[in-house]
Amino acid sequence: EVGLVDLFEGRRQLIVYCAMLEPGATPFEGCSMVMDNIGHNLAHVNARDTTFVFTSPAPQHEILALQKRMHW
Repeated sequence: EVGLVDLFEGRRQLIVYCAMLEPGATPFEGCSMVMDNIGHNLAHVNARDTTFVFTSPAPQHEILALQKRMHW
C-alpha cells in the first residue's frame, strides 16, 4: 500500500485508470487492450510531468497472475 501522494512519483499530474477486473472475474478485453498498448508510451506521459497508474479492485495475486500471463 502507498499513499496518494506517492502515486505521483514526484510529478505534477496523475492519470488513474481503473481496470474492470473484479475479483475472480475474466479480464475485460478493453482494459487488457489498453495495458497491451501502453508500453513505451509511458515515457511520453512521464516527459510531460505526468504519472500513469493502473488500478483494479481484484486482489493482488490475481493481478500478478494476469500480468505474468499477458507479459505486461
